[in-house]
Amino acid sequence: MIYLAETILKEDELRIKNKQLKVKKSFNKNIPKILADPKQLSIVFQNLLGNAIKYTPKRGKIDVQISLKGDNILIGVKDTGIGIPKEAQEFIFTRFFRADNAKETEPEGAGLGLYILKSIISQMEGKIWFKSRVNQGTAFYVTLPVKYEKTK
Repeated sequence: MIYLAETILKEDELRIKNKQLKVKKSFNKNIPKILADPKQLSIVFQNLLGNAIKYTPKRGKIDVQISLKGDNILIGVKDTGIGIPKEAQEFIFTRFFRADNAKETEPEGAGLGLYILKSIISQMEGKIWFKSRVNQGTAFYVTLPVKYEKTK
């Protein structure tokens, strides 16, 4: 899982550098392997990190966390970006929805990323939620259950 996060960050290295973003990584080294499709997990990281990069202004900060919380893996991506207006927050995982400030900042986009992300995480029996304040940033959190392969 850490490898996937590192790979996505490496792929976005140029965008991070161009925006002079400061990325802080806090990865617990004892994260167990989980039974999950690596392509689906890649989509989770691409979406969370991509949005943080896209909606964080120049010289902003992004914190990426992967840790173990009980029987779950906790992924956190926190930024100092534009935030999500209070009136838009209840719709953020809705298909084709984009907050007005997101459309102004980045006109391109279909409003499907977080909708797809929620679906993927639900299929993995995980949860996703966020905290956000306009012009102060957003923190997205994902928990995925640790499921070990059963031996015969």
